[in-house]
Amino acid sequence: MNKWLFLQINGLSGHNLPVDQIVILMAKYMPYLFILFAIYLFVNKKTVSIVSIQAAVIGLILNWIIGLIYFEPRPFVSGIGHAIISHSADASFPSDHTTLMAAIAVSLLFYKRWIGVLFLLLALVGGLSRVYAGIHYPIDIGASFVVGFFSAIFARNFFKIDDKLFSIAQKKISDKITKKI
Repeated sequence: MNKWLFLQINGLSGHNLPVDQIVILMAKYMPYLFILFAIYLFVNKKTVSIVSIQAAVIGLILNWIIGLIYFEPRPFVSGIGHAIISHSADASFPSDHTTLMAAIAVSLLFYKRWIGVLFLLLALVGGLSRVYAGIHYPIDIGASFVVGFFSAIFARNFFKIDDKLFSIAQKKISDKITKKI
């Protein structure tokens, strides 16, 4: 089922250059949109920004651990489908790009539901673009959403940071710096 679904999605690539170019941009650079948004939030909602970044880091660490335990070669390494972007022949399962996006998106659900839903949809599009590009299986994307979900829940519940406390600490640091100048 996983390989069949991969072939259905990946089989759409290579037939329309403008569509391929758009998908390649999404497959490669969509995570940067998520990171930029998390940085933007740092100005207004530090807690949400910090929790989302922590969730992404936790997710990537979990992916690394999963990769030590289980190795699934990328589809193009196994001779399945065709890749329209070059990629190293490292582990396919789960997708680091999609885990990062899913972890941030789920973290945003706690902040404003509509923003979280929007970013979850973007994460899904970003993940599926990596299947279309031939560098991940659909199961890699699904597993990444599971890892991202649990990473966001963990970060939210175990790394709670109060915006007021953060502001107080930031002010004290700022005061110390200005005293030295």
